[in-house]
Amino acid sequence: MKSHNEVAQEFNKQLKDRIMSQLRVQLPQAVFTYVDVYAVKYALISNAKTQGFVDPMNFCCGSCMKEPLVNGTVCDHPSLHISWDGTHYSEAANFWVASHILNGSFSDPPLPIHKACQFVIIP
Repeated sequence: MKSHNEVAQEFNKQLKDRIMSQLRVQLPQAVFTYVDVYAVKYALISNAKTQGFVDPMNFCCGSCMKEPLVNGTVCDHPSLHISWDGTHYSEAANFWVASHILNGSFSDPPLPIHKACQFVIIP
């Protein structure tokens, strides 16, 4: 798994570098916001218990790993789980991720979405 994480981090680094060094220079009138989704999800998984979730490897209703294990029942408290099956995030986890993206915690520039988006009406 480490190599997949390293590839994702390197891809995100290069994407951010390209946005910062090329697109913002080439298109000065455009506004670009970079969001590091890997970092958001890593923060959630790394701090699952302090964020009110159970162990991130404790899936709610089975597993989508090499040999899928689906038992057809949902855990008693799905809102305490990050993942349904090791692949798909729960509603609670998606809410946590979306909230942190929208508040600008993992954005460059680090602005809440309501401040990053400026609507201009041209008459």
